Amino acid sequence: EPEPEPPARQVDGNLPVPSLDLYLSGSSAVDVQWEAVGGVSGYQIYRKTGSSGSWSVVKTTSYAYTSWVDSGPSEGRTYYYRICSYKTVNGVKVFSNYSTSVKISL
Repeated sequence: EPEPEPPARQVDGNLPVPSLDLYLSGSSAVDVQWEAVGGVSGYQIYRKTGSSGSWSVVKTTSYAYTSWVDSGPSEGRTYYYRICSYKTVNGVKVFSNYSTSVKISL
């Protein structure tokens, strides 16, 4: 039996997209901050290593949060981050479009 396909990421282009700011937090952590947007259940943060890396989800938060410190990065490397908001509708997360990606070098 083949593995079932994960459900496709559902996008609602009307959901607000937060903007993202990055700050160095010590030598190998990134302080990720974003603006609160209304009418959403939470936020999902993506990171990739270098311009050719692939995006992965590094944090999913509730709407109550507007910052998170990512201690995953390594010194001497460049990372890109992006964020989207999500709303849970009938138990399914529906996502906003992605924010513009932001670059930070450690």
